[in-house]
Amino acid sequence: MISFTLKISSMAILFYSANFDFSHVLVQLVGDGGNFNHYNYRGNQDTTFPDRLQLHGSEHPGMVLVSAPLTGNNYLNWSFGIKRALRAKMKLGFIDGTSVKPDTNDPNFEQWIRVDSMVTTWILNSISKDIVEAFMYAKSSRTLWLDLEQRYGECNGPQLYQLQREICSMTQGNSSLSSYFTNMKKLWDEMA
Repeated sequence: MISFTLKISSMAILFYSANFDFSHVLVQLVGDGGNFNHYNYRGNQDTTFPDRLQLHGSEHPGMVLVSAPLTGNNYLNWSFGIKRALRAKMKLGFIDGTSVKPDTNDPNFEQWIRVDSMVTTWILNSISKDIVEAFMYAKSSRTLWLDLEQRYGECNGPQLYQLQREICSMTQGNSSLSSYFTNMKKLWDEMA
């Protein structure tokens, strides 16, 4: 039996034996301050923690979840994008309250804190520099989300009136039909 090592990238190394018995395949990512994220032979992260508590090598604090940061006026579109990104990463439960903080003696406690801190950082990184300082001291991603929702998510009378005026006064002008329809649909979605 011949064994060899194949370097996939500067961070990942794949070990396997020449007889192609894939039960012996192990991928190991390094560079996490001495902590190793172990992957099983199919390349999936080890299931020591539930999926919602796993962080993958590409998930880092500087990661951008949405293209446009929250400015206050774009809360609906921004929150929809954040929810979609967190759902894709199996982390939506941290902001919607379904991933509850475990007791301090629970073996998953430290990992839950770690992932919640990462989610909080992702959200803070997606807020405009002009308003982010008001939310820097949120104790968890859930409290941060509730604070943002309370401040920017409630539709009030003047805001609704402004949307109705924009819809009534919108004309196609020089824009294409597609662009006009997209802008109209956006306003209708914001009113819903």
